[in-house]
Parts: sequence; C-alpha cells; structure tokens
Amino acid sequence: MLLNFHLSVNRQSRSLSVALLVIFMVLALSFSLPAYAQPALELEIAATTNKTLYNLGENIQVIGTLTLNGSLVPEGLVAVQVSDPSNRLVVVRTLPTPLPPTNLTFEILEVLPVDWQGNPKDAFNRGTMVDFKVTLRNGGTVSRDVTLTFNVYDINMVTLGVQWIKPPPIPPGLKEITLSFPIPTTASLGEAIVCVNAYRSLPQVGGTPYCPENSATFAIVSGYTLGETTSGSQAETTGSNGSFSMTFKLPSYTGAELGIYPVYLTSITGGRPDFLLLTFRVELKTDLNNDLTVDIYDVVTVAKAFGCRPGDVNWNYLADLNDDDVVDIYDVVLISLDFGKIAT
Repeated sequence: MLLNFHLSVNRQSRSLSVALLVIFMVLALSFSLPAYAQPALELEIAATTNKTLYNLGENIQVIGTLTLNGSLVPEGLVAVQVSDPSNRLVVVRTLPTPLPPTNLTFEILEVLPVDWQGNPKDAFNRGTMVDFKVTLRNGGTVSRDVTLTFNVYDINMVTLGVQWIKPPPIPPGLKEITLSFPIPTTASLGEAIVCVNAYRSLPQVGGTPYCPENSATFAIVSGYTLGETTSGSQAETTGSNGSFSMTFKLPSYTGAELGIYPVYLTSITGGRPDFLLLTFRVELKTDLNNDLTVDIYDVVTVAKAFGCRPGDVNWNYLADLNDDDVVDIYDVVLISLDFGKIAT
C-alpha cells in the first residue's frame, strides 16, 4: 500500500516536471519566435534602359521601380551612375520615386553658381570655369563621410560631365563647399543646370544617397554680354508611385566614347540596401569608314551607292543605313543628321 503511494507520487512529480518543462519551452519559443519568424525586409531595384543600342546623340532613358517586400516604395531615392567604357563618370543623379523620404538628417540646402571670388553669378562663358558653392546641413550628432558629385547639362539635355569631391568628414551643423567645373568650348549656348548629390560613396562601389539632389541653373554664353538666353528641359527626370525615370544625351560633337556603358543603381530603404548593374552600347552607325568622324568621306560612300539594291554593281550594305535593302533619300537624311559628329 505504502509502495503504491510512493510510486503514484513519483509519477505525478515526473508528470509535473515534464509539464513545467513543456510550458517553459513554449514560453521561450513564444518570446524568441517573432525575431526568427519576422521576414527580412527585401529591397529591390528593377530597371532597364529604353534601348540596348543607341546611335551617338540619341536620347538615353533609364526607367525603373523600387519595391520593398514586393510593394512599391512611393518615398524613396535611387542613385544612378553612368560611366563610359573607360570608366569616366558621365552621369550621376539621385531620382525620387517620386517623393523623397521624410525626416532626413542630411541635406543639400543650397547650390549657388558663383565667380572665383564667391560672388553670385548667373552667366558664364563657354571655355571658362564656373564655381558652385554648396551649403550642406548635417542634422546628426556625428561627422559624416560624404562624396559630393556635380553633374552639368546643357540646354539640349547633353551631359557635360561629372566632377566629384570627397571632403573631410562633415561635422554636425552647416558646411559650405565650393567646386570648380570647366565648361567645354563646344557646349550649347543657353540655360544649363547643375545637379548636386551627396552619397556615402560613389554608386559604382555601392554608395547610396543621403538625400535628394539639389540643383541650380545658369546661362552658358559666348562673349561678355548675356543677351537673349534660351531655355529648355535639361536631363529630364520623372516618376510616379514607386517608379523613376531619367533622360539624357551623350555629347555628339566633342568625342564621346563608343562601346559599352555600365549603369550602376543603388538605394537604401528601411535599413536595407540594393544594387543593380545595367549596360547599354553606343555606336556611330553613319561613320562608314570607321575613322570616328562623320564627314565628307562617309557622304561620298552613300552617294556612290545611291539608288542601288543588293546585287547591283555599286551596292554597298554600309550605305543602307536604315536596312531597307535600298540606298535612297532616307539614308542621305540619316547621314546628314549625323554629319560632324565625333567619337573616340
């Protein structure tokens, strides 16, 4: 009788211990489960160019979307860097999707074209230098490493190049930085624009934007009087909910490089970064003798084959610029439009 009582107590104790152990494991799992069950935030840049092959001087468009866990991000920033085949910077921009994030602690407050003495100026001769004075605000409590880029476009959406600087870390508060930019002698006259951006490093090495870009306009003139200044739409950027778009041109008459251009895109949202690499190719199809210039020799080539079709004595497939199996007025128009273009 006593033995049975002890056995019963032992069984109950073991059952209670097992029950307590199960309860403890369930409680421990319930506390730790959200940390492991919470899905990681996945940021994705999806982008493309409107073509994969461009003739020198054509509009180049980069379009894309930014999503977080499959949902479009309406308040985001995407950095876009385009380099030429020799890895020289051609375009560096920050595109909103279409609104920038709020409550940013780093800003580009102002971009001001100035002369060499720091005085505001609104017109500069081509072939000279233009200085840009930039006011930055670091609203944080620690200094920040910043890479600043200055991308200038002329009235025809042609990029005139990129200058960049990595100054000493920017301390909390306001900071002014000035950079000089050379205006090419072949730049189109009229209203130009500079787009200034701040990154953690260049996008090609994964650098993401601190803040939206800021910009300023100025006039490119010839001579010392401003006169009548024309205006246009330089380096257009557009966007809708979660999307972004940018259009620009390469310089056609100053030796833009032919070949494959890489496009680097970066973004960071919710602490999650993403990186994407695209490419496109640039050619000069009307340079029929491959001397990197569209000149009278190329026009003569088309003229010799004018009116010919495949099988004719003077047929030359190179002169059939629109690939319609006949050398006609349309090919003459194409080569006349490209006449004078120079590549490297």
